Amino acid sequence: SGGSTQQVYHNEVPVMPTNPTRPGHTFLGWYTTAAGTTPWNPATTITEATTYYAKWQINTYTVSFNANGGSGGSSQSVVYGSTASYPPTPSAPSAAYDVAGWYTNASGTTSWNQSTPISGDTIIYAKWSLKTFTVSFNANGGSVSPTSRSVTYGSSIGSLPTPSRTGYTFNGWYTSTSGGSAVGGSTTVTSNQTV
Repeated sequence: SGGSTQQVYHNEVPVMPTNPTRPGHTFLGWYTTAAGTTPWNPATTITEATTYYAKWQINTYTVSFNANGGSGGSSQSVVYGSTASYPPTPSAPSAAYDVAGWYTNASGTTSWNQSTPISGDTIIYAKWSLKTFTVSFNANGGSVSPTSRSVTYGSSIGSLPTPSRTGYTFNGWYTSTSGGSAVGGSTTVTSNQTV
């Protein structure tokens, strides 16, 4: 960062200065033009007021998208100060999960802001959440409340509502309108279903 000056006697050579620094860039050396076409020869003697110019190369960083228990992670090369693109959605660890977004830590507490410029090698982690399914209650000619319930994958339906129908006695919930298998509160849910 910045620059420096030296007082040099006629026909003497300047002292090589400490390499400058610039965020997100690599210093390539001192050059005789701002365009950086001719490198400075430190053995060149000074015969007049002279300016040498730092030459820089912008850095490229790797942004890695960690599937975090899933599969199909990916990576991108991103120039300093630019932003990474959203990656393809990785495959879930199992059928029980959906991707819940991308996060800057593996525990999934800080969400990734895609518009944040990249300033170094970065790892972004997928976060997974258990799927939620709808269990619908078909009163089959009667009435029932509630008519549906959201249940997390692998959980049981829980307490079932009792429908009513004039002139009929309720005999339980089943997987079809005629017959089928009995469904109870302990029945495990792995997909949307109607009982």
